[in-house]
Amino acid sequence: MKPLLAAEVGEENSRRGLVGRAVARIVIPALLVLAGTALIVLGDGALGLALFAAVPVIATFNWFVRLSLRSQGDRDREQAARDKLARTGKW
Repeated sequence: MKPLLAAEVGEENSRRGLVGRAVARIVIPALLVLAGTALIVLGDGALGLALFAAVPVIATFNWFVRLSLRSQGDRDREQAARDKLARTGKW
């Protein structure tokens, strides 16, 4: 088995991240909706409704995570500007 090159490792991590995001954003909420529907149909309406109520909570959490990750790029650019200011004296 040959060692992976850095580009291949980056591509592997990128694919894993994409799959993980798809699972967190789509698969888990869809499974909760299906399980909630099944529980309501089978007669346990309270638990089914609780599963339905969890879906917007998960969606909101995912939204906050995406906002956090997006703002990381802003922080990185600002830090780079500060580093340049420290080196050159110009913003």
